[in-house]
Formats: sequence, C-alpha cells, structure tokens
Amino acid sequence: MNKLSIDTMLSCLADFAIHVVGDKTGKEVVRLSAPDRADCETLIWIASGRADAEKLIAASKAKVIICDADVKTDIFPEKFFIITDQPKLVFLRIGNTFFQEKPTPGIHPTAMIHPEAKIDPTAVVGPYVYIGRSEIGAGTVLEGHNYVYDQVILGNNVTILAGCHLGAPGLGHIYNEKGEYENFPHIGRVIIGDDVEIGVHSSVAKGALADTIIGQGCKIDCHVQIGHNVVLEEDVLVMANSMIGGSSRIKKKAVIAMSVSIADYVTIGESVHVGPGAVVVANVDNNQKVFARPAMVMPAKHRN
Repeated sequence: MNKLSIDTMLSCLADFAIHVVGDKTGKEVVRLSAPDRADCETLIWIASGRADAEKLIAASKAKVIICDADVKTDIFPEKFFIITDQPKLVFLRIGNTFFQEKPTPGIHPTAMIHPEAKIDPTAVVGPYVYIGRSEIGAGTVLEGHNYVYDQVILGNNVTILAGCHLGAPGLGHIYNEKGEYENFPHIGRVIIGDDVEIGVHSSVAKGALADTIIGQGCKIDCHVQIGHNVVLEEDVLVMANSMIGGSSRIKKKAVIAMSVSIADYVTIGESVHVGPGAVVVANVDNNQKVFARPAMVMPAKHRN
C-alpha cells in the first residue's frame, strides 16, 4: 500500500469527536499492528482506561497512536496522537476505509448459477459457489464454496464467508402410520437483511410453512446452525458453534455466546446476553443475562 498521510487518514473520521496532539510533519502510515509489533510507519491504538497505556506507547516504535484523553501525551513529543473516547472504533474505521482490500464485483467462472437467479451486478460470487432460484443484493459477497438453495433472498452488503449452506430443509420429521419418519414439507424461504455477516461453515435452514429471517445488521460467527422458521431481529450477535432450534425468536441486540444451544419455540428478549455453553429451554425476558445448563438468570453479583 502507498503511504497514507495524516490528513488523508483523518478524512474518514468526520462522524467522530476527535482532537489531535503533536506534529504530523513527516509522519505517514503504511500498516496497522499491535503496539509491540509496530514500526515508525505503523498506526496503533490503545484501549480506553488501560493503566499501562504510557508504558505501551513508550515501548512501541509507532509514531501515530489512537488513544483516549487519559493518556499523558505531553511526555511523548515525538509522537502524533488522535484523541477520542472510542479508540477501537476509530482504529476500525481507518482500517476498514484504507487497509481492507475490496473484492471486485463479478461471478467467478467456476460458480454455478441457476438461470432464474437474480444477482445484482455489484455482488461478488466466489469460486465454486452454487446459487439456485434466489436473489443476491447489491454489494453482497459470497465467498468460495457457498451453496445457496432456492428461495433465498440476500439483502444488500451481506457477507457470507466460505462454506456456508443457506436454504436447506430443516429437520422436520414425524412418524407416519408405519412408524417410520416422514419429512414435513419445507416451502418457506430464507430472508437475510442488509449488512448481515455469516461466518465460515454456518448453515441457515429454510422455513417450513413460514420464513426463516435474519434481520438487518446481524453478525453470525463460524459453525453456527440456524433452524427452520427462526427469526433473528436486528443486530443480533451469535458466536461460534451455537445452535438455534426451529421456530425460536431472538429479539434485537441479543448476544448469544459461543456453544449455546437454544431449544425450539424459545423467545430470547431484547438485549439479552446468553453466556457461553448455556442451554436455553425457556423464554428469557428483555435485558437479562443467563448462563448454565439449563440456562438460569445470572445473580446480580455476577453481572458485571
């Protein structure tokens, strides 16, 4: 990458309340890293409230630092500081604006696309992707080896990392008159809203008689299973190795930690935090923290 001037870097921070300290003359940024791996052309950030902030800065070769106002910047006259109450977010914004390679829109020649699929010309379809009778929105990225069944609708700016399966039938079997399992019909869709991210090797089952819905802004980690008819409202976070049973509803801004199991027909309230490894078999009210197997409301003394 070409060297990035301080002024260019600051140009993407119009939405932030920041102020700067130090002389920017001769200071340019080429890369991002942790403080202990930095050189003089590296941008680093220091988390808010760190007691060892000055020690980290003194030990680092970085000349450009993002930090909060508690840092004693006057003891480092040779460095340039971007001061903000959200150091990590400012670092993230600079990184995503200038240091993330943007994929080129288009369909890889190894992809297999159903003739009735609708794919926005700004979408990215990676190698060995299959897309059935489905719709892919603007700016959406499907990395390699994804399989998109029929009746899947992906919104705009969705990112599906490698190896996901979207729209397969869920596990809906009942015993018939012969005492054998018989499949329940799955005629619903998968609807994925704008700005959703789904990690590698995750799967989302299509609805049976209703739709499976992943709301706008949801972030789903790797190796996650979303059952049929599940609804994730806006900005839900689901961490790795979690399983959400059919017809459950996860309300907005809930956080499902790693390796959580949620039974069928369960409702998780708004802004709930489900702790790692929990097994949730009953509804959870808004703003609760739950943990254990089966999940219980966390005592107040353990909530912080």
